[in-house]
Amino acid sequence: MSGSQTECPLTGAALLAAGPELDHARQVRAAHGKQTPDPAVRSSIRAGIEHRKDHTPSRETAERMAKAYRAALIPRRPAGAKAYEKTVRAAETYRAGVAKLAQEGKLEWDAVHALWRDIRRQVIPGYDALPSHEQQFQAEALRRNVKGYLKRRGIKLPRPVRSRHK
Repeated sequence: MSGSQTECPLTGAALLAAGPELDHARQVRAAHGKQTPDPAVRSSIRAGIEHRKDHTPSRETAERMAKAYRAALIPRRPAGAKAYEKTVRAAETYRAGVAKLAQEGKLEWDAVHALWRDIRRQVIPGYDALPSHEQQFQAEALRRNVKGYLKRRGIKLPRPVRSRHK
């Protein structure tokens, strides 16, 4: 090494385990063009070093521990099947329609019923050609699926008011 560079006795994990020398070590690492790990990585390395002081795990155990740690860090995807495209489309159309009706001050049962009539004709292919019992089944299933879809996502919509029949 040349005289302008400082030789650092701390490298790798020892660098991260060092307490007061850490600032000096950062300066030396920066002088050598090495990046300092972010705080989350640094704390993980410190935890590993502390664990190794008390226990000396075999390679198999260490790999199992690393796998378990990784599994705990990365969130799992939500359980359940992905929603059908027609359910998602119907839910978005319903949300937009209810928002528009609420903004106009026309959020009544009759208006929401008409909105559902339009939605099921848009979303269910060949709806008008289906027999009436099949139309009813498809419409109920679509409304039930949309309701569950919105509930699982925590989406609350304004409730329609009862229409006063004349």
